[in-house]
Amino acid sequence: MPSLKYIKNRIKGINSTKKITQAMKIVSASSLRSAQNSIVNSEAYLKGFQKLLIDVNNKAPDLLEQFISLSTKIDKSKTLFVAFGSDKGLCGSFNSKITGYITSKLQQNNDVKIFCVGNRISQYMQAHHKKNIEESVPFFRENNKKISYNASVLLSKEIKDVFIKEKFSECRVIYTKFNSVLSQQVKDIKLIPLQMDEIKNTDCFAKSDGEIFEFDNDIELILKKLIDDYIAATILHVCAHSLTCEHSTRMLAMDSATKNSDKMLKELNLLYNRSRQAIITKELIEIISGAEATN
Repeated sequence: MPSLKYIKNRIKGINSTKKITQAMKIVSASSLRSAQNSIVNSEAYLKGFQKLLIDVNNKAPDLLEQFISLSTKIDKSKTLFVAFGSDKGLCGSFNSKITGYITSKLQQNNDVKIFCVGNRISQYMQAHHKKNIEESVPFFRENNKKISYNASVLLSKEIKDVFIKEKFSECRVIYTKFNSVLSQQVKDIKLIPLQMDEIKNTDCFAKSDGEIFEFDNDIELILKKLIDDYIAATILHVCAHSLTCEHSTRMLAMDSATKNSDKMLKELNLLYNRSRQAIITKELIEIISGAEATN
């Protein structure tokens, strides 16, 4: 049976851990509400660009087709996956779902390249699929813990530069979509070339709305900026979902850790009391036996 000192140290250590997990749960719950708002805002922003693209496609479909690939077509299929994870751990299965999906894709085709967004994804790829890494960047930069459009513009530019420089034929984004606190799913969407058929099928507005934008300047000049902005808005929306899922899974993980701490404390306190009672009983027996021996 463990000593009383050992059990007391265990109880003290678990109490300290419990305080940390409780604090992390509260922080994640607070951050979750803010992240959910960012999903709503980024979705409205993305739908605005979808409307613009549909209107441009209605006016000049042939011209749009020249811009949506961002590069000249190549014969060999060459895919770039942009995988979104977190910079920190302690968030349950959030990162493992992404790495599991990446692993399944690499088993199908080991020639694909990965653009890692998030330190945890990068660390996994460095350990298991180093040769498939094309680029690695943290999710947050320069101590900024909030997603922003400017950061999304920077990230989208880095993705496009890699896409064009290495002459990839396709760029796909792997991220975790937030449905609810208890429901998230790994999504795989095509970022480049743009999929006008998919954009047309979105619920950004009813088909009967017709054209809602008028273009005064040269449409070709508008397209160059519009496609860049649409890609940046898509990255912003992906980042919002990914961050929300991270906070959600971390909150659930810390809640589970806190409950496990309570369970362990209950068991250790019971063990401590039993051990203490056994020691007291043993001492009483020794005292009684000694007293009887003297008599």
